[in-house]
Amino acid sequence: MEKLEEYFLQYATDFSCENFVEDFEGKNVLKDSFLIKRIMSILDEYDEYQVFDSLVNKLAWRDFKREHSENEIVNMSKKNGGYFGVEINEYEERYWKEFENFGVKRLEIVENKNNRIL
Repeated sequence: MEKLEEYFLQYATDFSCENFVEDFEGKNVLKDSFLIKRIMSILDEYDEYQVFDSLVNKLAWRDFKREHSENEIVNMSKKNGGYFGVEINEYEERYWKEFENFGVKRLEIVENKNNRIL
């Protein structure tokens, strides 16, 4: 990755991007200010998306499995060649809307009267 970064940064001036680059020990490197402001914010956004994407998928599958018997799931799998995109989509949409509107504010661990975490 370092070599690839070095390769691209050598052309910074050609693309009017010299403001984002500085010399460090004879090599062009991204300025810390650019890295923090631009790159890290994009990576943070991506990381947050990945967390929500994973949660959406896991919660959707949990709900789907609660509402369908194992036999129904096996039959759906056979019918659709193992693809559940259509069936699981409505479950995922519900969680995407939740996270878009509320983030994790309403996401809680609830214990029932038997002290089981739900």
